[in-house]
Amino acid sequence: TFGEFPNRIMLEASATSASGSTFGYRANATVSSNFRSTTGTFVGFRRESQNSGSRAQTTKGFEAWRRKSVRMPKEGVYLRVANVMDILQQVRTLVGLVTNVWSWSMRTNSTFRQVMPGLVRVHTGVGSETCILQSYYLQDLDVIPLSRGQKVPGRRGEPPVTDVALRTPTKSFSQIKVLLKLRWLLRLHSACCELDYKMCSLRNIILGMQYVVLQECAEAECDSIFDTKVQQNVGAHLHLESVLDDIADQLYRSLGKAHRAFLEYVGSCDPMRSVHFSQIDSPLTPPQVQSNEQLAMAVDTIFVANFLRQSQRETPCSLQELFDDMEALNVQLPEIPPLN
Repeated sequence: TFGEFPNRIMLEASATSASGSTFGYRANATVSSNFRSTTGTFVGFRRESQNSGSRAQTTKGFEAWRRKSVRMPKEGVYLRVANVMDILQQVRTLVGLVTNVWSWSMRTNSTFRQVMPGLVRVHTGVGSETCILQSYYLQDLDVIPLSRGQKVPGRRGEPPVTDVALRTPTKSFSQIKVLLKLRWLLRLHSACCELDYKMCSLRNIILGMQYVVLQECAEAECDSIFDTKVQQNVGAHLHLESVLDDIADQLYRSLGKAHRAFLEYVGSCDPMRSVHFSQIDSPLTPPQVQSNEQLAMAVDTIFVANFLRQSQRETPCSLQELFDDMEALNVQLPEIPPLN
């Protein structure tokens, strides 16, 4: 028994020391693990903050690059006009866009048996020659209303016609009315640019008409390398007055009830200046006022080129006689750009 007692004490002491060393190792391991977890979290937070900062810089750089790369669409460059079919397609697209923009504030429903209002019968003073056209074409022309007043329609639905006379007998009024219709396009262009110049501008149509009238030949699709790839005298086949009447007729049928209000709005616009406004532009940017001198010169070029392309049987007068009749009616003479 006395010999077993020291051995028992030694075993307990060794067990205590072993448990103490184990406890100490565990304690040290716990402290070190806590320190590692704490430092790891701190380092991870630092790395996360660095990553978020780099992501923000990358996002800002991408936004700046995107803003530089995005370019606002220019007016009148969506379709290249090279022939008459391109002009007609542009007219259909333009009428649809104008109707869509105008319908945001006005009702464009069509009524049953809708008739064209404001027709005018112009007496030229040469025999019994008369011309019937819309009254808004005569906004820049001084005419004399006749005492007969409005004609009573003979049938139901027939539009009333007002008789007017020119102050000077003119035998070339059939050509002058084409110029009046062309210059009305400048008012229409100014009105459409004030609605939304990026959708409703007539710049492409006017410049396309000038291109078609002046061209001597047009490109044609051809599969064979031996056949000709051009069509001769395409510009001469453009019936200018029919295209102008088609623009007015499509606007009339598409706008419906709002056609009269739209004509009053167009008549209030300046043909030589246009306010460029668009819903896409920033509200902080004020609308710009642009000059229509280039388009006015293009309109005059279209008129003169179309007159010179006609045969002598179609034209009742020469170019000099036409200009003399314009001066007698106080109509501004066409201005042609100098030829190179």
